[in-house]
Amino acid sequence: MLVRALLTGSSGGSSKWFKNGAPIPGANSPTYNANSAGIYNMVKTNTNGCADSSPVGKVVTSLAAPIVNLGKDTSICGSSYTLDAGNAGATFTWNTGPITQTLLVNTSGTYIVTVTNSNSCSKSDTIKVNISAAFVTSSFSQIICANKSYLWNSINRNSAGHIWIPLKTNMGVIVLSH
Repeated sequence: MLVRALLTGSSGGSSKWFKNGAPIPGANSPTYNANSAGIYNMVKTNTNGCADSSPVGKVVTSLAAPIVNLGKDTSICGSSYTLDAGNAGATFTWNTGPITQTLLVNTSGTYIVTVTNSNSCSKSDTIKVNISAAFVTSSFSQIICANKSYLWNSINRNSAGHIWIPLKTNMGVIVLSH
């Protein structure tokens, strides 16, 4: 968790900042950039040597950012892929415009989501999705994808020029026309 807070005290005289009651080395200016959670106080000493500190210090709290993981870049065979940013109840902004937790992707590309939780903390993630065309053979419901290897028993061409490819699993044949 990343915490950043600019703390400002009064000017003039000398300043010394404390975190959780302990002096912060080198923190001697009227401002201090807090980068971790804690209770911060500043002791101010005027030119007459009188010191004063606020009885209640500035409380700096770290708030958790959402965890966003769209997964590794992926290639799929088919017509669509669903991305899920998780974090139900948060607000979502996708680089393609939608503001939903999930996004149905039907074109290859790079997708970025920014998730903002109830603490107003945001986190983004990016994924590249490659969708390869698929077709279903007419003789049975076998999906064949581009750029994927298949093991065939044999290939036969009939007199009409169709190529018959019997599948090794004996599920049927694929008929390709030229």
